[in-house]
Amino acid sequence: MTDNLRIHHHPVVNFNHGKQISIRFNGRPVPAYEGETIAAALYASGIRIFSRSMKYHRPRGLYCLSGHCSQCLMRVNGEPNVRVCQTIVKENMVIESQNAWPSLQFDIAAIAGKLDFLIRPGFYYRYLIKPRWLYHIWERFLRNAAGIGKIADNSKPPSPVKRIQASPQVLVIGGGIAGMSAALNAVRSGAEVWLVEKEGKLGGRLQYDTREFELPEKGSKKYAFEYVVEMANKLANYTCFHLLTNTTAFGWYEEDVIAATGPGKFWEFEPQCTIIATGSYETPPVFENNDLPGIFLSTGIQRLMHRDGVLPGKQTVVISSSNEGYVIAKQLYEAGISVLGIAESRSGQSSNACPEKDFILSKNIPVFHSHKIKSAIGKKQVKGVVLESLPDPANSNPGTETKIACDTICISGSRAPANDLLFQHGCGGTYIINCPDHFIRKPEVNNYMSVSDGLYAAGEAGGSNNIKQSFIEGKIAGLSATKYLGIGDRLTDEKLNIAVEQLQR
Repeated sequence: MTDNLRIHHHPVVNFNHGKQISIRFNGRPVPAYEGETIAAALYASGIRIFSRSMKYHRPRGLYCLSGHCSQCLMRVNGEPNVRVCQTIVKENMVIESQNAWPSLQFDIAAIAGKLDFLIRPGFYYRYLIKPRWLYHIWERFLRNAAGIGKIADNSKPPSPVKRIQASPQVLVIGGGIAGMSAALNAVRSGAEVWLVEKEGKLGGRLQYDTREFELPEKGSKKYAFEYVVEMANKLANYTCFHLLTNTTAFGWYEEDVIAATGPGKFWEFEPQCTIIATGSYETPPVFENNDLPGIFLSTGIQRLMHRDGVLPGKQTVVISSSNEGYVIAKQLYEAGISVLGIAESRSGQSSNACPEKDFILSKNIPVFHSHKIKSAIGKKQVKGVVLESLPDPANSNPGTETKIACDTICISGSRAPANDLLFQHGCGGTYIINCPDHFIRKPEVNNYMSVSDGLYAAGEAGGSNNIKQSFIEGKIAGLSATKYLGIGDRLTDEKLNIAVEQLQR
């Protein structure tokens, strides 16, 4: 199915690799294809270490591929700290590693990891204080060691940022399935809608998800990535819909001003209604060696496989605490990767049935119920994993270890709502224990997805945990916003009541 790590044939996704070009990484040429990211080109060419940690200079590799971590920061065409998982390749592009000498593979500063007993937190304040002249030398050394990357080669000042003010009737923040559902139902009711999305196109993480799910309004099934494209196309047909991609809403200030920044622009929104549909963050468990190259979040693996057409490895173990582990395991299997096992923290009795689990069992892939990951094996990249059994009525010997040799570990962790803007605005909420080692902060919403007058939360930002529920919550939020504005009609009320009933079933 594959040539090296590039996927050429897939049972669900059609990959149209663009024209082959050449880029340079640390002085040597690397083949790439137009339209793919720098990270994909480097990973497909065998690069596994993308950066080094700031203090101990531990090797770091691709992890989330969504711009949320700092493990893929590199110097691109003289500009430091560029996230290569989000940057598209161009002919003759020059990429350089940072924070490592003489190379990423062998970094002499990694000796700091052997001296961790000397460089505890705050060591820079305690050592070499006297004599005073020696501290000045020590201070210069610390300044050189601090930070990541060097100042950009281009001394030309950045272009001025244009400040723009807007007062939409409905502002939707987040372009996943909940945000698109909210926007679609609001524009259909006649509202002027602006949607702010931090990525380059609509769809959220579902644009890289190949699972089939039942369409909320039709009863038939469709692939998730196809459905969000269909929704985006419907929105594009409305003249009262305004889309801002590559734009991040980052602050909510006095007088209800929401600030957002995009390419060359700074936006100040004063909306009449606001719908927060910012999704969620994947939160991994804590374990030994959890930063080794070869350890991925499940959404990172989906992006690498289904966006970039590159396999994360040849043999993998999936770590999970929900049915999402079976979903990603099936997708790994479909891409041609050998899935050596799934370790999930739930017992066999508490594990819910799902089509993906049935698929995994039909392929005789081992499932380790009541297990957690104890550690990753390897020095510069993953060589294996150690699983540990948890206390369980069916297991009389908890703490038993199982070692599996693999080159990739996929973490399908619990999800935390990305609701920072809601709580920045001062909404009420509660803390909920999501699993034994993790809790989430969930906003208080009523049956109409309302947090307060003119403010709504939908989808995973409000605590939703499945695609269909997120769609319905977005629909309720969009219809509720138009009703609040007084531009809905009797049909709007009927749709709203039906949607609320669907959600409560």
